[in-house]
Amino acid sequence: MDDVDLCLERMKDAGFQIEYGPVDEPWGGLGDFLSGIRSASWSLQPLGTNFITFLSTIHRKWNDGILNLWNPDFTRISYFSYGNERQKDAYRVLTDGKIMDILQYYHPVLVGTVPIGIDLPGSDLDILCEVHDFHRFEELIFLSFQDCDEFRYSSKTVNGIPRVVVNFRCGGWPIEIFGQPVPTTRQNGYKHMIVEHRILQIWGNSGRRMIRDSTSRDLTSERAAGNLEKLPSDA
Repeated sequence: MDDVDLCLERMKDAGFQIEYGPVDEPWGGLGDFLSGIRSASWSLQPLGTNFITFLSTIHRKWNDGILNLWNPDFTRISYFSYGNERQKDAYRVLTDGKIMDILQYYHPVLVGTVPIGIDLPGSDLDILCEVHDFHRFEELIFLSFQDCDEFRYSSKTVNGIPRVVVNFRCGGWPIEIFGQPVPTTRQNGYKHMIVEHRILQIWGNSGRRMIRDSTSRDLTSERAAGNLEKLPSDA
């Protein structure tokens, strides 16, 4: 971040409520704490080299912008490589198939249950895209994915907004790409995932189990999360 003050003002202008703004902490903040790990590693020797390696890895990932100890950056899939086994496998499929690279012009974001760890066997990888030139997008999709198993492409207009849905299988995963002329972080799929993630932060493992149980009974994850908080669902 080159200009923290400018970023703060823009966040305020955008309507975000700032609960904890930039301050000079006497303890230097988490980044400084992690930075001291390597320099102080000699004093951690009694704890063993595995522990020191673990802390050093956290420090490196923090500096690389990959690790956020509170919330991952859902607009990137790099955090998948450090997630649970299914997330690691999804990361392998998406990177080996260069799927996100192929779609990069359309600001792809992976959403749904897999990113927040409440997926079930058979859950698909949902990718949102911001699409304005549908003809160009269709050409790219057919060029890149039409030879994949169970490939399907459909389009329709809902409430005056055109949208496309692409389905296929890759590396054992069902994949669905959804495109519409709306920024990906403003699409409902992304908003729903963020709300579910925040609810899970409050409810913890008990909430995670309840949502999984509900989705296994054919409820959507949005409705299941809504049941936890007694919220209405769009489904």
